[in-house]
Amino acid sequence: MKQLMMKFTILLAIPVVAIGYTNCSNVAFDNMELSSEEKKLAINQGGIVINDDAAYTNKVDVNLRLIHNSAEEMYITNDPNCESGGQWEAYKPHMEWKLDANNAEGKVFVRYRETGSTEIVSGCYADSIIHDDIAPVVKFGRQAGQFFNTPNFRFEVTYSDNLSGVGNVDCDANALWKKSACNLKQHVLVEGVHTIRASATDRAGNKSEPIDDSFTIDLTKPTVRFVQTPPAITSDSSSTFAFVGEDKLSGVEKYECSVNGGAFAACSSPVTANFPEGDNKYAVRVYDRAGNVSNPATYEWEIDKTAPSVQITKNPPAFSKDPIGNFEFTGKDGGMTITKFECRIGSSSAWTSCNSPHDTVSLPDGTHRLEVRGYDRANNPSSPANYEWTIDTVKPLVVITAGPSGRGRDKNVTFQFNATDPSPSSGIESVSCRHDSGAWESCSNIKSYTNIADGTHKFEVKAKDRAGNESSVVSHSYTIDTQKPVVTITKTPASLTNSNVAPFEFIATDAGGGTIARIECQVDGGGYGTCTSPKTYSNVVDGSHLFQVRAYDDVGNVSDVKSYQWVVDTQGPEINILKRPASVVKKGDPMPIHYQVTDAISGVKTVKCGLNGVLDNCAAELNINLNLEVGEYVSRIEAEDQLGNRTVAEIRWKVEIKAKPVAQNISVNSNNKVDVLVVVDNSGSMEYEQQNMAARFGSLLDKLQGLDWRVGVITTDMDYDSELRWGRLIKMQGTNRYYIDSSMDYAQAKAAFAATVQRPTWEGSSWEQGIRSTYYSIARAVYWNQSDEPNSRNRNFYRDDAAALSVVLVSDAHETYRGAGEDANRPEHLVSLVRDRWPNKAFSFHSIVVKSGDDACLYARPNGLQGNEQYGTHYETMSALTGGVVGSVCAADYSGQLGSIGQATVDQVRSATLDCAPLDTNGDGKPDVQIITSNGAAAPGYSVSGLKITFAANLPPGANELKYSCLAD
Repeated sequence: MKQLMMKFTILLAIPVVAIGYTNCSNVAFDNMELSSEEKKLAINQGGIVINDDAAYTNKVDVNLRLIHNSAEEMYITNDPNCESGGQWEAYKPHMEWKLDANNAEGKVFVRYRETGSTEIVSGCYADSIIHDDIAPVVKFGRQAGQFFNTPNFRFEVTYSDNLSGVGNVDCDANALWKKSACNLKQHVLVEGVHTIRASATDRAGNKSEPIDDSFTIDLTKPTVRFVQTPPAITSDSSSTFAFVGEDKLSGVEKYECSVNGGAFAACSSPVTANFPEGDNKYAVRVYDRAGNVSNPATYEWEIDKTAPSVQITKNPPAFSKDPIGNFEFTGKDGGMTITKFECRIGSSSAWTSCNSPHDTVSLPDGTHRLEVRGYDRANNPSSPANYEWTIDTVKPLVVITAGPSGRGRDKNVTFQFNATDPSPSSGIESVSCRHDSGAWESCSNIKSYTNIADGTHKFEVKAKDRAGNESSVVSHSYTIDTQKPVVTITKTPASLTNSNVAPFEFIATDAGGGTIARIECQVDGGGYGTCTSPKTYSNVVDGSHLFQVRAYDDVGNVSDVKSYQWVVDTQGPEINILKRPASVVKKGDPMPIHYQVTDAISGVKTVKCGLNGVLDNCAAELNINLNLEVGEYVSRIEAEDQLGNRTVAEIRWKVEIKAKPVAQNISVNSNNKVDVLVVVDNSGSMEYEQQNMAARFGSLLDKLQGLDWRVGVITTDMDYDSELRWGRLIKMQGTNRYYIDSSMDYAQAKAAFAATVQRPTWEGSSWEQGIRSTYYSIARAVYWNQSDEPNSRNRNFYRDDAAALSVVLVSDAHETYRGAGEDANRPEHLVSLVRDRWPNKAFSFHSIVVKSGDDACLYARPNGLQGNEQYGTHYETMSALTGGVVGSVCAADYSGQLGSIGQATVDQVRSATLDCAPLDTNGDGKPDVQIITSNGAAAPGYSVSGLKITFAANLPPGANELKYSCLAD
């Protein structure tokens, strides 16, 4: 770098200053007695000073200091002789003055005198100052804004001034350097933009405008990329390259390019040039304005000017009736298969893109030429491959020129015919003939047949051209008649009928093509007579009959006789009862039935028999011995013959019971403990019902007030959820226990139940088994290993000393037996389990289900959810056995039926389970039970539902005896 040089120009001005009286007292000429010579000497002791003796000023307005101790007047002028340009005025030591100079030395002159004196006048005193209002000139030693690719840097700044000379210089740089009077030494600079500012002030106080230099240190290579290149493979020798360079600091200065590894030379984008056939390589590099050069960007491509070849491998025949031609073709470029093709039909058509296989458009009749050419990857076209063929879709024409006509008896015939092919013609290839739908055979223009059979015959001829077009079949019909007519019976009575009216219809035709002269009929050999169709016979008697008919043609040929035989049967089968029960039979005694059914004419078709209106198919002879329950019975036999004639027979009798006496003891404890088990269906269709149960369960709990109650919850799931299945009690939500009871806060108990009973419906099995789940819930408590936690929780719920157990089930299905089912699914086994474990505990099973026959409930979709599943028949049976309440799962509000279940649960404290269903022995329509109380007091009233007996008042504590009758085994 050049060393920074500073130039200074100094102009020295030496003023003429009169030396005044510096150490003397003021002298007043009026008070002194001085001679004229002394006064002249005194007046010459004065002077003038400009701007306090400053050497330079940049203003024309200056301050004069006028020095004299005795002068009374002064004359200030720019005239060096002090003779013009001014005026005498009273002396004063200071005054402002405008120089008569611009950027030059300015002088001011003065002389002093006594007032009005022309003799006591001083000499002409002067002082000078250089006026300079032009600022110094500051320059950098190189061009501003340059770029450099080295971090080592030195500056050169020059300063000059035309008059007063440079008095002070200022330099300011960015934070990388220190301000040092523009004496900048060499520095190592980082990459980026740097700035320096310089200015100067001359000795007259003029300051130059600062000059700035921003320069860039760029140490990073630029980059270059192609924005346009030729295809990777091309047939064009001329290729164009466009490229763009990028540099973030100094910017792009120039490009250099290289072809196929040659030397780099200056270039600019875009570049278009011709290149040799084969593989080529183009490279470009870029320089930035700091002199950095990029890595080259390169592009390789191939120039291929050799044409490929195309071959048609599949084409239509030379003559074709298909307006669409089917072609296949292949192309090769050296050893490579080409995939780009163009096709056209005829040399005047435009080429269009196509692929193999290629179907032409539908073409008109005539000769056509397909041309196909291929292109290699460089888009070089092949020479066209071509194929020419003729499309002929016009059928040939055939005309029969001679042959037999109408009906005739000559059995030898000859036909003559001609075949032509209209234009555009591919020519007749063959002519074929056949007679009476026989096989087609080759023929020319004449064909003969001999010994033709009677009847109508047809000769047919057709032709085919070389394009495969077949003419329409041309036919000629004729008749040879030596045949007798034919009679056909078209309508008859059924071969076996219960109608004595016999309708017949028939037609007669002449096989030889003649006309029918007359028709004759007879029945059962009674003699022929002329008849017409239809012919009806009335009052036909039961039995077998024969109808016969014949016809004559117009030449006297008589047909063969046609016959029809039918049977008339108007009577039903005969029912013979051979053995029957007595009119009154004791249950268990023999009840024989033996009958036979026969029909002499048409035969027995069906026999139905059965009891009390329920009939089923039976044998024509049946011998059985029934064993029926108590009741009145009607055995009905209905027989029908093949014609629908029916006969009915009935046998009536009555079965009476055989009863057995039962004595049962009921031990009563004085307590009001009730255990309530809620079984909730947690399958996918139960969301709405669970919500209803949760919202209204308080209706049940309200009824239990005053009792020592507890409530637990299980699900119908026996398959899926390992925590909930197999009768495991569910932990009550918001508590740390598996049941709620009467000791809890009432609101808390209802909230816990509501949260628990609403199970996620996706967690449950769709095989609902509420009875089985209840069975296993109790079995866990009373029989299974109590060390198992689920068994322990169940054991803690069921109380042996509870007066009653009430089960409340909510489901929209019936009990689902898996496979053949098991005993635990059956209602009577659940009843036996409870009775065996707790003989004196009242037990009831309440069901909120789809009631049998309630189709509206079965197909209901509450709140848009899926419909219900099945009638709850098994649960209804369970409730009937135990006197439980049956409610509807579709009820809009469960309050009423839950209240009824609650009341029934309260009634259980006054209920018991009977060993068997008691009979109505006195005929009043109600089961009869005798109650013998433990203390001999009068027995309370009672009601019986299934196996459950409920007393109107509590039985006294102790053993109470019940006596009743049940059906004998």
